Amino acid sequence: MLNKMLKHYYKKFSHNKYIVKFGDIVCAENLWHFNRESVARGIAVGVACGWIPLPFHTILAVMIAVFLDCNIPLVAVSIWIANPITMPFMYYFAYQLGSGLLNVHMSHVHFHLNMQQIIIVLHDIWQPFLLGCLVAGLASGVATYLIIHLLWPNIHHKFKNNKW
Repeated sequence: MLNKMLKHYYKKFSHNKYIVKFGDIVCAENLWHFNRESVARGIAVGVACGWIPLPFHTILAVMIAVFLDCNIPLVAVSIWIANPITMPFMYYFAYQLGSGLLNVHMSHVHFHLNMQQIIIVLHDIWQPFLLGCLVAGLASGVATYLIIHLLWPNIHHKFKNNKW
């Protein structure tokens, strides 16, 4: 049932006038298939790329998904684990993690939310922050991949019997 739904959206997506310009790169049918490996990879890539502190990280995640042969819709959806509500908590955790790994004192800075202050603060904290984002992204991606693989028989059974 889910594969039928994905094929329906795949046909719509692959005929989009903007997507056609990319050719078979994004429209390869295996990037839209719903199986254990593509689901596990897709969600893991999305969760890991959610830790990237850049705007438009969905585009980067889709490019990684094409390279790693993941399920593109699941990458695009799972990357939204990082959303405007969760990002401050995630990035503060990443900064704490990076500070701990580098054995650096955390800076406690009070600032007003403007671009100049953000650049000044990022200049001081960029190393532990980026290290924390990298480690948290890799760890959460690997953990998600393993969890999906462990839970797949149960998930597949429920979808197959339409109990979800």
